[in-house]
Amino acid sequence: MTSVLIVTPRFHHWPQALASHDALDTPCAVARLSLVEGDTDPNPYVNITGKYERGRRMALELGYDALLCLEDDMIVPPDALARLLAVDADIVYGLTVWRHGRPGWSTRLALTADGQAVNLSDYPDEARARWGTVVDVAGTGTFCTLIRRRVFEALPWRVDPAWPTLCCDWWLSVDAQRLGFRQRADLGCVCGHITREPTPRVLWPDARQARLWRVERL
Repeated sequence: MTSVLIVTPRFHHWPQALASHDALDTPCAVARLSLVEGDTDPNPYVNITGKYERGRRMALELGYDALLCLEDDMIVPPDALARLLAVDADIVYGLTVWRHGRPGWSTRLALTADGQAVNLSDYPDEARARWGTVVDVAGTGTFCTLIRRRVFEALPWRVDPAWPTLCCDWWLSVDAQRLGFRQRADLGCVCGHITREPTPRVLWPDARQARLWRVERL
């Protein structure tokens, strides 16, 4: 039976997000790892990278078949793990929206080592047509993301000091492309992204909206 280590770096501590994590259906053997301590670097991206790397090493040492990354500001559907496990890919992403800047979808059709990206939501008609389907992507994000063992055996989590605004999820996507790993996104695994600004609220992908996302106040 497939075994999955669910890894959640803890920072925001939103109870709505953590409750959704606890309510996940578990169609296989799972263990949960919440990482709280160790935020010693002034760059938060370095801290979160260290936490994911601790999770990766544990998964390797204990023989897990996959990692499920769940961020603690992410509200996920109960069937998220089952859906991601059903996708034939090396890295499988759920769908959410960014909470910084314009809330585009998290599905990157292209991204590069110099910080450039193209999102599926840059093409609204195509995004609506693809709603609820599984699509090939270039990444990115650790919002609600399943990583198969062959990937985390080959790729440690990392950041690049030359690009301090790019987190480890970006470099995982870049490195996965370089090694030829297949990355896909399930656009039916719809996840809410909690933000504090301008007031506590959840941003949801929504193909029915003209802007492709909606707001739900907490």
